[in-house]
Amino acid sequence: MTKVLNVHLDDLNGQFIQALQQEFGKDAEVELRLKDTTPADEFLSDADFWRIINKIDWSQESTKDQLLSAVQSLSQMPIASIYLFADKLSEKLYYLDTRAHGDAYLGNE
Repeated sequence: MTKVLNVHLDDLNGQFIQALQQEFGKDAEVELRLKDTTPADEFLSDADFWRIINKIDWSQESTKDQLLSAVQSLSQMPIASIYLFADKLSEKLYYLDTRAHGDAYLGNE
């Protein structure tokens, strides 16, 4: 049987551990998950996002060469920041996917 307990770190002490051992036995396995309450902007702000976008070198011919500097910057960041970058990029592309933007693009051809 699996039991989920939500406990603040301040409440984890010897007495609490002993109570768990008495209830579940000393051989019971315990999994600890720490919730990260850090705001997403601390991992990747909009300024960080645009700084990475600005590293795209449009003067290069191949897509790989165009993106190299941006990819190198992302590779130095925590994995959470990379996922947030992808989320922000998707969000910004979603907002560009409108009839007005499509008409403006077609009007410039």
